[in-house]
Amino acid sequence: GLRRESLFRAVEDLTRIAFFYPLFIGTFLGLGIAVTHDLPGLVAPDLIIRLLRLLLPVLLVVLLVFLVAVPLRGLEALFQQVSAAIVLISLVFMGSTLVTAAVERSDVEATASPLVGVAARILAAVLVLPAGLGIWAVWLRVAQYGWTPDRVVVMCLAGVGLGYGLLYLVASLRGTAWRAAQRQANLVMALLMIALAALLLTPLLSAERLAASSQIARLDDGKVSAQDLDLKSLSEWGTAGAEAIAMLRLRKDDAAVQAALIAFEGAANPAQAAAREAALAALVPLQSAGATALRAAILSDMPDWERDRLRTACAMGEDGLPGCAMVVADLVDDLPGAEAVLVLRDAGSRLEVKGYSVVAGRVRRLESHQFGATGFTAAEAGQVLRGLQMAEPQPV
Repeated sequence: GLRRESLFRAVEDLTRIAFFYPLFIGTFLGLGIAVTHDLPGLVAPDLIIRLLRLLLPVLLVVLLVFLVAVPLRGLEALFQQVSAAIVLISLVFMGSTLVTAAVERSDVEATASPLVGVAARILAAVLVLPAGLGIWAVWLRVAQYGWTPDRVVVMCLAGVGLGYGLLYLVASLRGTAWRAAQRQANLVMALLMIALAALLLTPLLSAERLAASSQIARLDDGKVSAQDLDLKSLSEWGTAGAEAIAMLRLRKDDAAVQAALIAFEGAANPAQAAAREAALAALVPLQSAGATALRAAILSDMPDWERDRLRTACAMGEDGLPGCAMVVADLVDDLPGAEAVLVLRDAGSRLEVKGYSVVAGRVRRLESHQFGATGFTAAEAGQVLRGLQMAEPQPV
């Protein structure tokens, strides 16, 4: 455990060095220029393919390290971020692109480098793992919050990635014929993607219709209350969303649904909006005297779904204390003024950490490497929140 923690700290310290990224980018830019000078007679597409092949062993190493780190860090730490599925799917598509660049259109045009050839075959075999994790990451969000149009599209992309992963795995096991099998897999996936794109334009796989049906089903099953139903998002989901809201209006006997519709229709009232923001601000403990204006600016900038997420987290506290806290202090030297750290309790045993700053009157969300999410046990999460709520922490 100590060795693993030391490794993570070493990598984190390395990326915090000011000249690390310029040095990293400059090294590979110089390598690309060197390859260009060595191959002056090639046309542009061939040159790009040659450059992509250079990245293949690098991506393979990164992916293997990632896959080894997943069981060590735990799936909870991996899926704590909303973008986990996007990262995993991106890895799959990057991997399939580099493998294709290595095998090319025929064995004559394929890479002659033994290193790149072996790396391409290994990468083709392991792409199914991040593809499967991507499917799981999306499904966890769907199980927790239901379908939205974005999640439908991301799940379709994850399904395409899984298709690539499975076909590439089969191809990598084909002995000396694996390159030909990989090329055939690309043709199959191209046809499937065309069919999928066509289905997304039909009622069979309409993202808005699936999302609206999902949210209404969650309401009917008691997974979400009428008060927490995201009517604003429903109203933005085209004809399917409008039909769902119209169906809700027909439920005259459901007082909770009718009250939610009345509140939604009056949401444009500035006085009501100010009252809701004030009520939300009262739920979030604040540690820093005189920072209420900054807290109000951050809360007013949040979309409705994020405010609902914040209300839910604040209600998950223990011992009469909320499951959220906001700390304001001058934490980043490169940014003017103070920054805010919002800590939310998630699923009882995790803390989600978000960073914000306000520059020239506009709320700016800070990058994850500045304020990262951290996993705790349930007891540790409670201790951290209590510490943030009881006294103003001192930056060190």
